Amino acid sequence: MAYVIHDEGLEALLEMLFGDGTQPTAFFIGLCDEVLAQEDALADIATEPSGNGYSRQQVAAGTGVSISKDVGTGIWWCEFDEVTFTADGGAWPEVTRGFVATSSDNSGLLICSGDIQAIELGDGSRFKCTALAGLRNPAP
Repeated sequence: MAYVIHDEGLEALLEMLFGDGTQPTAFFIGLCDEVLAQEDALADIATEPSGNGYSRQQVAAGTGVSISKDVGTGIWWCEFDEVTFTADGGAWPEVTRGFVATSSDNSGLLICSGDIQAIELGDGSRFKCTALAGLRNPAP
């Protein structure tokens, strides 16, 4: 699986830690069907579903995110609470990636993205998922 922390997501993280940035009150999990480059922003996503009940799913910052470390690999993970997407009124096109943003529209920041199993939701179908973001400290 390929996970990407996007440039604007990394910048936001550094601003929160070392600058005057503030933590968002919520994150939004979205779906798409394209490989997103590290320099991409929300406006660059061309294959996010629209209509038929699709919307980015909200997760509370802080309480909706847990942090853990895989001791074997040295990777730190942020795991977001499970969200459910439901197709309503028609089918959605296939999606193969999930992403985390700071807004329900394109006004926010693209934090990270990663592969998911390819899915197509028919009318009335549901998809439950948990978003992950990982950072690895490179070996010396």
